[in-house]
Amino acid sequence: NRRYIGVDLGTRRIGLALADDSTSIVSPVEVLAATGDVAKDATNILAIVREYDANVIIGGHPLNMDR
Repeated sequence: NRRYIGVDLGTRRIGLALADDSTSIVSPVEVLAATGDVAKDATNILAIVREYDANVIIGGHPLNMDR
């Protein structure tokens, strides 16, 4: 089974969600504060990826969260 982590990169927050092949449900996992340091943010994201044993990362870029 594949486990997916969806990553929405924002300037203030980074949203993470989890899904797998056996369900069609995506569940929010965590919201991280974006630090502005790419290496630090990547390290924080990879820690969550490892914690949930995800093997696929899907990136997004939220624009206009007010709509």
